Amino acid sequence: MQYKIIWLQEANEDMDELYNYYAEKSINTAVRIYNGILEEANILIQHPNLAAIEQLLNDFTKTYRSLVVSKGRYKLVYTVESSNIYIVRVWNCKQEPEKLLKG
Repeated sequence: MQYKIIWLQEANEDMDELYNYYAEKSINTAVRIYNGILEEANILIQHPNLAAIEQLLNDFTKTYRSLVVSKGRYKLVYTVESSNIYIVRVWNCKQEPEKLLKG
């Protein structure tokens, strides 16, 4: 089965936010981190169930997984449905984990 990655709006907004944050310091750093996260996300095309199930989101009807990327700075929170991998958030690991529940 060929999987396809779909970035949902909040995940795109998270990516824009992290790019803008790093761009204030260095455009090169912002581009490197942004592109690095995109490359790491592509691993999911071949291995969609690679990441651990996100325990904080167990109460939802869907199964969410979290792939740690960018040297442990971020998590890609995603769910797999049919042949689609929906990336729902790009989560900064320095945030309080409970904030993930609030979306």
